[in-house]
Amino acid sequence: MLTINKEDFNLDRVYIIGVSGGPDSMCLLNTLFNNGFKLVVCNINYNTRDESQYEQEMVESFCKERNIIFEGLSTKYHLRNKNFEGWARDVRYTFFKDMYKKYDADGLFIAHHQNDDIETYILQKNRNNIVRRWGLSYKTRLLGMNVYRPFLEHSKVELIEDCNKNNIPYSIDKTNFLPICQRNKIRLELNEKYSKEQLKMILEDKRLDNLKLDKQYADIADLLTKNEWNIDDIGKLIEIERVRFIYEVIVRRLPQYASKMSRKRIEEYLKSIFSNKTNLYIYVDDNHALCKSYGYLKFVKLNKDYSYNIVVNEPKLIENEYFRINLIEDMTFLKITKDSYPLTIRNIKGSDVVTFGRVKKKVNRILIDEKIPLFYRDYYPIILDKNQKVVYLPLNKSDSQKIIAEKLSFMIK
Repeated sequence: MLTINKEDFNLDRVYIIGVSGGPDSMCLLNTLFNNGFKLVVCNINYNTRDESQYEQEMVESFCKERNIIFEGLSTKYHLRNKNFEGWARDVRYTFFKDMYKKYDADGLFIAHHQNDDIETYILQKNRNNIVRRWGLSYKTRLLGMNVYRPFLEHSKVELIEDCNKNNIPYSIDKTNFLPICQRNKIRLELNEKYSKEQLKMILEDKRLDNLKLDKQYADIADLLTKNEWNIDDIGKLIEIERVRFIYEVIVRRLPQYASKMSRKRIEEYLKSIFSNKTNLYIYVDDNHALCKSYGYLKFVKLNKDYSYNIVVNEPKLIENEYFRINLIEDMTFLKITKDSYPLTIRNIKGSDVVTFGRVKKKVNRILIDEKIPLFYRDYYPIILDKNQKVVYLPLNKSDSQKIIAEKLSFMIK
């Protein structure tokens, strides 16, 4: 029997496991059961083959004999505008997520093995994917679930041998060996043309590629902790690190694009970022964009209501998601006294003006002259006194403006 490193898991918790009835998942199920795991078996019957019903009944019978909880889903492909593999994966992981939540599970086990790892690596290379990891990972986080693949060091042959040795029932899905999709074509080629030594060489290439990946992530780690970026700092990265940085900026905020963000698309974004245009929005989708403004870059939500109107009745520290300002300091130098209260802090409006002696100037024009980035302007604050007269517009271009901003601890977020 194959072994599981039980130290990685809390055996007092429940784990769900995807079981199709093939030798891979049946071997994993048997191994986990014999190692004392509390399991919920999740089986999906896609009703695509004559054997589908038999496989479901076989898995259910195996569980019943061992008092393992069995959860089954019977479904059928009907979306002609989406490939079967993509549809099946969505159905599968939605079902897993539902069961994960239902049983308050601590993890999901998947029976991916060494051959799957190699196939995935070759697919990634062929597609020129931007990836977070080459091949498959022992542990990942997906849809809020801890996903474990404990058999990545074992070949499919080993799993079949273990099933045969321990009289574990299983079914072979013959469609896995038909050239009906790219993964199957790779599988057939690996089985027919590659020796064990050649497969080891592919695994070594994958290991080296992941070392390079680790180095790339290390080089962009500090940048990824920030919420806005100096474009010159991005320019100091090598090309692949720039690509990976933009990929992470987007995917960390929009995880649904993890497998949809191609390198070509990101390279187009980078062309715009390093173009001569000073201010522009680089649209990711209808609701999100990368905003380039005066040498800085920020990921922004579009069509968001940034409006706020804060009434301040006495000196205090004001901090929210948009800015921070300390009104406790003596502000008579700004002609703000106790008679100025209540103050109002709100977004800038198009009609706002500031008076300099006899000269009036529109606030929006001032923001442009001061080169306040586009991505701040929707929620940039202005302070008015009780008569709705502008008493302070936070700026920091000149030395005197910087001194005032520092004294008030002003920070835009």
